[in-house]
Amino acid sequence: MAAPRGSPCGTQSTPSAGGLADSSLDGHLPMAQLEEGSYLCEIECTVTTGLEQIAKEEAERLAGSRVSAERGKIAIQLQNTNALKLLSLHSVDNLFVVVGRSSVALSGEKKSDLIQVTKSFLHADWKRAVDVWKCFQPSPVEHDLECRPMDSWTRSEMCSLMLNTSQHDAASDQPSHPLNFPSFRVSCHRVGANHSFSSVEAAGYLGAAVSSYLGWPVSLRQYDVEVNLNVDNCLVCITLTLTRASLYRRNIVHFGPTTLKATICYGLLRFAEIEDGEVVVDPMCGTSAIAVEGVICFPGCFFVTGENYPEAIDRSYQNMQPRGRPADVVRWDACHLPLRDQSVDAFVSDLPFGRRVGSRGDNRRLYPGVLREMARTAKCGTGRAVLLSQDTSAMSAALKVTTPFWKRTITHWINVGGLKAGAYLLKRTSEPFHL
Repeated sequence: MAAPRGSPCGTQSTPSAGGLADSSLDGHLPMAQLEEGSYLCEIECTVTTGLEQIAKEEAERLAGSRVSAERGKIAIQLQNTNALKLLSLHSVDNLFVVVGRSSVALSGEKKSDLIQVTKSFLHADWKRAVDVWKCFQPSPVEHDLECRPMDSWTRSEMCSLMLNTSQHDAASDQPSHPLNFPSFRVSCHRVGANHSFSSVEAAGYLGAAVSSYLGWPVSLRQYDVEVNLNVDNCLVCITLTLTRASLYRRNIVHFGPTTLKATICYGLLRFAEIEDGEVVVDPMCGTSAIAVEGVICFPGCFFVTGENYPEAIDRSYQNMQPRGRPADVVRWDACHLPLRDQSVDAFVSDLPFGRRVGSRGDNRRLYPGVLREMARTAKCGTGRAVLLSQDTSAMSAALKVTTPFWKRTITHWINVGGLKAGAYLLKRTSEPFHL
């Protein structure tokens, strides 16, 4: 189906080299401030849905440059020599360097649309993107990763792009590639319902073009570079994956059945607005993922965690051992904490959802008891709690019976393993605790 009149899909293609060569990016960091031989690059980071603002603020503090956020990701524009700093971000899952962006005119005819999407890569600065990619590799890269200069392509070569239909065909028709060229694969991700082509077809066209004109051999499994083709309606973005494994796994040694991702733990701790010298408690710690992230990101605080299951306690100790992380792990009943009245500054906890652990019926009995015990041990007037739960009915019922002690300020909705969970921000009232 052709794009309606006035739709972006009906506009002329407007290519851009994205974060690697677009002069419009210089508004935040003037070229005069760039180091000699350096350039601006754009790094995209995937983020847990609901934590985009947390990630944006952290990236701005770390990179000191312009950061934009949209659903599920942020984009950071910074000097290429500073790109490695982004590996220390605690709120992002994966990193990608932007090769190029463009807006394409889609007609609704499959072959024509595939050619338009594929041609967008001709305007990209692959050389600089690959140079950024090399910086993120754990060991020195053996490949020279040289790209064929774009200005060396002939008109007939560009036109022959129409004849390439799949990564498999391109790989089988190509002569042997020089050893200093990287192997690659293409992954396509599409958003929009009116595309005339599938993700596999789009990936095949781009893979054929990359293999033909850059000289890179295709390898769907043992690849050096992962090329990502992202098509959002009529907007095309090409990126290279910088992280082979998601960053949320880096701080946990032993996982349990419901271990929370480190990136989500960081977001919950940020929601709590904890400060140096405060006592932070996780009464249902599981494998202590929240405390592990807390002692790394907030070393000036004191963390106490507890669980009622021996297996979880063992995993918590194992996760705490590396680097001598200072946090106490205690076996206790979350409804009867061995803590003095008004001794805790903040509670941060991932409550049972009632799916893999426990049940919704158990939660209706558990949540009120936990909130009452938190009310007893939290400091009146200044105490706070950030509680993650997907069981909204049990949480609403528990808050209703503990209204004198807790005031709900805001709820942030987060995607936790495909489930919509709420991060409830509670403030302890000045009402003295009484049973």
